[in-house]
Amino acid sequence: MSSDATHTHDDDQEDEQINTADLVLTFTAVQALVRMLEVVPSFREHWEEVKWVASTTYPIRTGAMFTEFALHVVPRIEQGQTDGMEQVFAFIEEAMLNEQDDWSNAAATGFLEMVSNLVPSKLAPEVVIPPMGLESRKHCRVWAEWCGADAATLALWDTEY
Repeated sequence: MSSDATHTHDDDQEDEQINTADLVLTFTAVQALVRMLEVVPSFREHWEEVKWVASTTYPIRTGAMFTEFALHVVPRIEQGQTDGMEQVFAFIEEAMLNEQDDWSNAAATGFLEMVSNLVPSKLAPEVVIPPMGLESRKHCRVWAEWCGADAATLALWDTEY
């Protein structure tokens, strides 16, 4: 965020926007971006490539931030770059437990559903499931079941690692 950012927040307005130079982000998207950069500093490079979607006419919301975060993290996992995944999944669990903002829904639909869709075809369950928190695992299992996953895939979400 640039130093010329305008920050205003009213607790009653979840969708309040923060203008940062030529970007428009919802307040919770800014908070999510700050946390994502703390957890995965290399996300900054990905964000720099995609931030054009947050123009002055199209505010980016928290769900889109979590999707972009997944689009950065998932290929790293696929390539075996698993350093820091405990922190990533701890952050996702933090988001799943956040009832004050739209983080829970954003983490579920923007991040966890992408991960769930890729287990076990592209992501090894023994890599992504153990660092997940309880709420994250529950959501992934429900999502996999809703998507019609077979019994063996569903059992992965119930297995103790």
